[in-house]
Amino acid sequence: MGLQSERASRERRAPAFTLVELVVSVAITAILLTGLTSIMVLATRALPDENRPTDRLAALSRVADQIVAELQYAQSITERSARTLAFTVADRNGDGALERIRYAWSGTPGDPLTREYNGGEAVSVVEHVNAFDLSYELRSASEAYTGLPIEGSVVPINWYTGSSSRRDYSITSTAWIGQYFQPSGVPFPAGASWWRLTRVAFLAKKDGNNEGQVKMQIRTPNADMTPSATILEEHILHESSLTDNLTTQYLDVDAVTGLGPSDGLCFVLAWGSGGATISKVQFDDGGGAGRLVSGNGGSSWSYNSGKALIYAAYGRVCTPGPLQYATRHYVTAVRLTLQGDSDAATHTSTAARLLNAPEVLSGVWEADFAVDPTTVDLNGDGLPDWATDGGGPLGAATLVGGVWVLNTTLNTNPGNDFVGLTTVEAVFRDTTLPGGGAAIRIPVDRSGSTYGAIIVRLALQSGDTQTLTIDTKPDGSTERRLFILPGLPNAYVTLRLLIDPALDTMNVRVNGQDRGTYAYVRSAGDSDRSVKLYSQGGDTGAKFDYVRVRVGGS
Repeated sequence: MGLQSERASRERRAPAFTLVELVVSVAITAILLTGLTSIMVLATRALPDENRPTDRLAALSRVADQIVAELQYAQSITERSARTLAFTVADRNGDGALERIRYAWSGTPGDPLTREYNGGEAVSVVEHVNAFDLSYELRSASEAYTGLPIEGSVVPINWYTGSSSRRDYSITSTAWIGQYFQPSGVPFPAGASWWRLTRVAFLAKKDGNNEGQVKMQIRTPNADMTPSATILEEHILHESSLTDNLTTQYLDVDAVTGLGPSDGLCFVLAWGSGGATISKVQFDDGGGAGRLVSGNGGSSWSYNSGKALIYAAYGRVCTPGPLQYATRHYVTAVRLTLQGDSDAATHTSTAARLLNAPEVLSGVWEADFAVDPTTVDLNGDGLPDWATDGGGPLGAATLVGGVWVLNTTLNTNPGNDFVGLTTVEAVFRDTTLPGGGAAIRIPVDRSGSTYGAIIVRLALQSGDTQTLTIDTKPDGSTERRLFILPGLPNAYVTLRLLIDPALDTMNVRVNGQDRGTYAYVRSAGDSDRSVKLYSQGGDTGAKFDYVRVRVGGS
């Protein structure tokens, strides 16, 4: 029994390490801990450290690559210098507007390199910068267009001297008379594209007393050759200047130009003031063609194919002058150098060739009216690119299917002097009668209080056509006609104006066709520095489908 009890007691005792086994275990554990410690040290050293030159260089390279990658999608360059770069890219947030990205460094060592997005807060992308330099490769492209016209000598445009059937016509408050005419037998040389009216002569005498006034007008014609409501130029004939006998009277004209070889005009003699019957003019009752008469004070007109006013119209035939050239600049490549601090090891350089070659612009405003343009900030200055006169939005009710039905005046924002090559593109129309039409006012080439004013109007006529006119302002209160294009279809019209302040000229393209180049005048006037879109006289049928204004950069 004693032996069995002793054996059972030994079997119940826990196993134990010998001294040798314990020593070996401790040694192995020490080796493992040393290895784990080394692994942790190596892993810690692999983590990014802004104080390590190689890590700083890698971070700078990532920023440089980001700038280059974004530039590949640039549509225009709006700021370009050695330390600042701003550009637009296509819509990224679904609002229908372009996005603007701007990188800038102050030039002071230690200041950050910042990035702005759509005019938001400038965010540091590199905290401490010692150098940030940008250089550019440019490509220039020139567009040739017709130069200022060369005017020929004054020639008869059309006339009628009458026959034995001459009669007097008394002008009253209701009885008005006129004449339709167009070039006939005029020697238009090869390459001539337009003419301008200089004078209309006619026969008149007084009718009794001398208190009357006659309005001498040049109007655009309707499709049936009767006068439209559009008066191109008007002067007053005082009856006191007439005698009891017929004498030749003249209407001198300087604002009716841009007429094609087959374009006609209406000369109208309308009652201005005075007694029941004022001046008398002479017409032929049995010959000629084109006499116009109204028996209701101009509310409606009749065209007489067998009668004519005794008149003569004179003008100058215009031929295009030497070609002019508009030069635009495009960025084809950008080289970028970035250094984080004074350590040369943190210096990185990269370059990008921009296959889309964005244009260099100092200003750009665009509106396709898919969204309210007063909510868009394309130039990234923290202000809306367009602003109404009242400062509020256009209103959803006026934006219909990507078209703006004018209810206020819309201005480019902020102000600009428009001293670079300025291109204005518009798709617009007028849809109501009567009305002044859809209008664009462009103040260009401003220096102090002096600038060139260009006023565009597109108005619907009673013959279901539209007439486009462009005026300039020789002073603050008067306008002078530069261009007129009647007979446009009752549809949207595409207009492009290419304005070169270096030459004080404006080239006109309508529906893709070059319509000539004209010289605007500069004068002192208001301080406005915005392109304006508005309806003339509150026309409720004026509509804009698209507008873009670009000012070239150096």
